[in-house]
Amino acid sequence: MSYLQDIRVPLVADLDAEVKDVVLGSVKLVIKRLKESGKIPVETEYKDLLADPARMGEFITAYKKDRSVSDDLALDATGKPVGDNWTELVCGVTMAQIERLLVFTCFKRIYKKAFFEKKASGAKGGKRDIPDAIKRAIAFDWQLPFLTLYAERMPPAHYKLMEDNIFHAQTAEGIEKIARTSAGELTRALELTDKYFLMFLDAPEIARGMLQEKGSREFDRMETLAGKQVFRFFSLDEQVMVEVLGLSDDHLSAFGPLVVSLSLESFRALEDMPVNALAPFMRAFLSVFGEQAYDLLARDGFAGEFLKNNVSIFRDMDASDENEAEHVEKSAVIKWQSMKAAVIEWLGAT
Repeated sequence: MSYLQDIRVPLVADLDAEVKDVVLGSVKLVIKRLKESGKIPVETEYKDLLADPARMGEFITAYKKDRSVSDDLALDATGKPVGDNWTELVCGVTMAQIERLLVFTCFKRIYKKAFFEKKASGAKGGKRDIPDAIKRAIAFDWQLPFLTLYAERMPPAHYKLMEDNIFHAQTAEGIEKIARTSAGELTRALELTDKYFLMFLDAPEIARGMLQEKGSREFDRMETLAGKQVFRFFSLDEQVMVEVLGLSDDHLSAFGPLVVSLSLESFRALEDMPVNALAPFMRAFLSVFGEQAYDLLARDGFAGEFLKNNVSIFRDMDASDENEAEHVEKSAVIKWQSMKAAVIEWLGAT
């Protein structure tokens, strides 16, 4: 199951004048070496990178593909070359922090240009100095294509609401959606779903409404099982939701991530299966059908056509210890594999 992972964000580098000169000199030398090796255009200068996010992106990408150009520059405390973003350099910062500095310096020019353009047009609001909340939001090279969106479209107050959650919006469409969202709606999404807030904003209206009714505690409970598939659950028939939310933690865990896509018919077929047999049975089903397993269990008619018969085969199998549970899972995999072609044909025809 693919969970939405927390994002490691480098700290803002606090450089004194001496270290700043060392870092800048090293960056310029890397630019020179990449030009000489044909990795970036020969006319590239440091000032060009600051004025153009696309060119800054080309430079950072070229460097990451060939970090050997800085083997005598990016050294750790023992004098060894650093080949990653997170090992501290002898100057006291990491490559991730230097990347953050370069991207932010690029953003600063775009932000100030946008500020003066707004002033020239007579628009009110905005600050010439970049607020701290916005500074914290600019950290990665993948953000370079979005710097103009951040500067021109994103309401300044949104940065403070999102904090590091802004890094989970990694497409122009997502950033634009956030920019169009009211502060109240954004606050509600963050309070209910935290880092999944953008998925909440994209979720069907019925799922958003049900989630607001059930609250963040139930969201957290289901997210632990299902990761980003959690929003499927809040689109289910309300009767299924009520019954699933009433399950004990052990019973809920046995259903696994597929609990978020049960039709009432599928739930009824599975609900009385002993927990120790249910867990390996559900794991086997997911391993055989992958993402299609969610659609199958949600589809009316699937339980009567296929599921009930297999439940009757496996429900009374002893799976009270790890070895027995593994045997049940392997047997269920074999059974579902033997039926897979027929199941997929049925799915395509319904």
